Amino acid sequence: MALVHSNGQLDAQVELYQNAFAVVKAMALKSAMDLRIADAIDHHGGAATLAQVAAELTLHPSKISYLRRLMRTLAVCNVFTIQHPAVGATDEPVYMLTPLSRLLVGSSNLVPFMSMLLHPTIVTPFLGIGQWFQNELPPDQCCVFKQTHGESFWELTSHDTAFDAAFNDAMVSDSNFIVDIVIKEHGDVFQGISSLVDVAGGLGGAAQAISKAFPKVKCIALDLGHVVAKAPSGTLVEYVVGDMFESVPPANAVLLKWVLHDWGHDECVKILKNSHLAPNAIGEDKLVYMLTSSSRLLVGSSNNLVSLTSLALLPTMVTSFLVIGKWFHNDLELDQCIFKHTHGLSLWELIDNEGISSLIDIVGGLGAAAQAISKVKCRVLDLGHVIGKAPIGTDMEYISGDMFDNVLPTNVVLLDEWADTEECKKAITSRDIGEKVIIIDMVVRAEPSDLKHKELQALYDMYIMLANGTERDEQQWNKVIFEARFSDYKITSVLGFRSIIKVYP
Repeated sequence: MALVHSNGQLDAQVELYQNAFAVVKAMALKSAMDLRIADAIDHHGGAATLAQVAAELTLHPSKISYLRRLMRTLAVCNVFTIQHPAVGATDEPVYMLTPLSRLLVGSSNLVPFMSMLLHPTIVTPFLGIGQWFQNELPPDQCCVFKQTHGESFWELTSHDTAFDAAFNDAMVSDSNFIVDIVIKEHGDVFQGISSLVDVAGGLGGAAQAISKAFPKVKCIALDLGHVVAKAPSGTLVEYVVGDMFESVPPANAVLLKWVLHDWGHDECVKILKNSHLAPNAIGEDKLVYMLTSSSRLLVGSSNNLVSLTSLALLPTMVTSFLVIGKWFHNDLELDQCIFKHTHGLSLWELIDNEGISSLIDIVGGLGAAAQAISKVKCRVLDLGHVIGKAPIGTDMEYISGDMFDNVLPTNVVLLDEWADTEECKKAITSRDIGEKVIIIDMVVRAEPSDLKHKELQALYDMYIMLANGTERDEQQWNKVIFEARFSDYKITSVLGFRSIIKVYP
């Protein structure tokens, strides 16, 4: 028992020391960036010996043994890998880039952002967190950063040109990285808009990337005067001097990339309330293009109706299939179909009760099914020679058309023994295209199954606490969004530890 107890204590000691020495891991990474070790290895094709690295870095020979120890630490932290020579061989170990260190090389590297995170001005306040908890000043009067430096983060950037430049470079670095992923893999978030304002957009890195990918979208970057004064010229972005706490230029979409976590609840509500969404100004030619785009894109609507995918994929339809086996064994009448067996109503009775406002019966023939549905605006789509025989004097609207070419927008599409779901997806109106606020930020515990994400979110929340910032969980985002009088939102956790939050007016 004593041995088990001792082993437990030793394991706890190891874990305690790991936490204490985590700062060394961060400083080892900072040293690698300051020395540009990743670039040195990259210059040798992604693999280099210690001597080659030292030569690239032009280090004094007396530092070689210390460089070896630094490289060992970085390898343990997965910044680099070590390929050891075979037993008995005289070759030197070779250091190679990993996916992590590849983010530190190239034109779109994250070195400016990571260097800002580890900037001495940022790191020093952490040493006084314990003291800050004991002082009696409220956080809005004296954050951890202000306790150390005598002024807030934003006050410092307004007059310290070197620190401000480092901060702006960091924001451009992060924007180039994350917005590129958003555009390539989740570009649908920008479909259906004609104008966008990037709030606190800095030097316009995000706005420039969006305007390049979507030339028909007018992009505006809003920031304070001393920031806009340094904005590059010759871009498609319009730079506007302003204060997001006073007003935000109207646009179809407002982008808030890693902005709201810097501010408290009341400030976030104010920023969102200032985000005025202008009516969409998309021309008719673009609307036609949208209707013929790939099936994964949803068709926009100024009515912002709730979208459906297709009748065949509704939960109401799918759940009926779960009881087919039981249905085969029941003794009910033959007209008791599987749908009615599950829901107690036929499909037509349920539609009659559920408040659907419009429906298209695809290849509806003479409209027998549509005529059976009351209280719903019904249209029947079929080929011309069929529509020519349609009865008169009914409430139906008969439309001559080809379901393989186009299906008119509606709430529900009815398909009887057909499966052209791609055209039906395009016909169903969607709120995802059109006016919205796009927030790129953390949603704490949005991916609880990923321990790395969960730990990073918690650590970054502690980090941003230095300047009175906060990372929010969904409940907190919910409160901010609805207090700002928006109607709904959708969180998509697709950016690693960050998420895309689409907020609808």
